[in-house]
Amino acid sequence: MFEMRPRSSPHPTWALGIATAVVQCQDYPFEQRCAEAVRETRTQVELANPVPVDILFVIDNSGSMQDEQENLSNNFSSFISVLAASQLNYRIGVVTTDVGPSEEIRTNGPEIGGVQTETIDNDPPYFTVDSDSDPCSTIEGLQHGCFRDARERESERWLDSNFDSPSDITATFQATARVGTCGSGAERGTAAILAALRKTQGTECNTGFLRNEANLVIIMVSDEDNFVGSTDDPVDNPSTPSAILNAINTIKPVEQVRFALIGAVINGNISACRIDDVGNPTNLCGNLCEEAEPPPNTSRAQWRGVSGQGCDSCSSYRYATCCAADVGAARYRSFALALEQRIRPESTTNCAGGINSVCLLESICQSRFADSLQQIAQDLVAVDGVNLNPPAEYPPGVVAQYVTPGGSIRELVNGADFVISDDGATLSLRGPDSRPLQGESLEVYVSNLQQVQDDGICAAVNTTP
Repeated sequence: MFEMRPRSSPHPTWALGIATAVVQCQDYPFEQRCAEAVRETRTQVELANPVPVDILFVIDNSGSMQDEQENLSNNFSSFISVLAASQLNYRIGVVTTDVGPSEEIRTNGPEIGGVQTETIDNDPPYFTVDSDSDPCSTIEGLQHGCFRDARERESERWLDSNFDSPSDITATFQATARVGTCGSGAERGTAAILAALRKTQGTECNTGFLRNEANLVIIMVSDEDNFVGSTDDPVDNPSTPSAILNAINTIKPVEQVRFALIGAVINGNISACRIDDVGNPTNLCGNLCEEAEPPPNTSRAQWRGVSGQGCDSCSSYRYATCCAADVGAARYRSFALALEQRIRPESTTNCAGGINSVCLLESICQSRFADSLQQIAQDLVAVDGVNLNPPAEYPPGVVAQYVTPGGSIRELVNGADFVISDDGATLSLRGPDSRPLQGESLEVYVSNLQQVQDDGICAAVNTTP
């Protein structure tokens, strides 16, 4: 209880007497209550080591992929530079989409290397008059689903950041990614994924590649959609997205899997595409099912997949300077979206990338893959971040800064250099200025708001019922 103390008053002294008399005659219960105020508390959290990543490149090695393989190789530095700056622990394995002929899957069959060439008739209907497959040859001791490696190692045929420098990884990958164009025209991308993963078990050729603590990022590069054979075994080689994910889950928890496609999509949507060597739409590519014959200026156009005088889904013509994807990547897109829904059922991004991405769909019709490879690296692979425990209750108040041993501070911009997840539990570094410079260490401070009583603003409150 608090005694009522009247304030000083300019009124006559009888007013004071009345007030005093009231207090002396009545016993009112009073309680001191202080106003609530918002007070910010700041807590420093430590930067956790980035989650290691096992990266599986699946590269189409059919007859139309030579230019795209060159594009991937020549722009790979955009990918590896992001990984090198992130101080990420990573591995890279490379397989092809060839797991046997169209009528069946033969994962115990040999890989085939080399680049096949064709001679095209100068006159309509521009059929192939000669095909030279002499450069094609089996790679001794290497089965479908086993990692390609330009260094020709007998074991551990993958690149590893623990042992290989970024420059060595770049040079080796550039040579390895040129997997040739002698592979099957039935590009079985998901079957190749399963073959590669299954051969990480036991004493198979890829044993030791997968690590329990690492994420698995699968990067598919193909100008065709995933081939599914009518006689494929639904258990060993499933075709539906859910069944493929279930098969992967027996080897690697799908929650740890991410997927990127450089394929027949535009802005994330299924689409055929045709561009010239500088990235502009062109009519130097086409499909026999769409035009009676190629435009007059395509006198040396290449026809593929022609059956008699008819055509099938692969019949197309193209200049050497033309990049085309004639069939949209519907099956790959469905697989990517199914993975996204399995892991993030609340997501509405449709594999567009960004923070906490599960998948990313990029077009193969680009003159340079540099930007796509960089985005894949940033969004799916080198997800630099801090786990905020407890989560930030007030994300705009999170402060991140780099500090040198000498005490110099470089503060990052919230929303530009880093972003906070919706649940406040993760900070992810974004953009070129968010990467540490030589000798810098990251400090992160989480601001939380608390309702506290302000002892400086108190009053006696009548608590009489």
